[in-house]
Amino acid sequence: MTDYAQKLIHNTGAQVTIADTSDILKRNDAARERIRSIEQKAPNHIALNSAAVITPENLKGRNLMLISLNSWSALIESKSDWLSDIPSTLVISDKPE
Repeated sequence: MTDYAQKLIHNTGAQVTIADTSDILKRNDAARERIRSIEQKAPNHIALNSAAVITPENLKGRNLMLISLNSWSALIESKSDWLSDIPSTLVISDKPE
């Protein structure tokens, strides 16, 4: 997902917030380093939100949400209240290369 974030920032100057509700970044040094690299190349264009739960307030002002297929499936199964508040959404399947 960080590749998509970097492309959005590079191509459109987007402001990207990564919601790490599963604490993946705490366990994945490579992903943390990738985010640091993006921040160095484009300061103030990427931020982390490590809140345990996404709420409608977290989504206010957002135009697009990128989400992995696994996270999307878990989200649908959880029947989260905020599903009706999500912005336009792109579900991305990470297929092995």
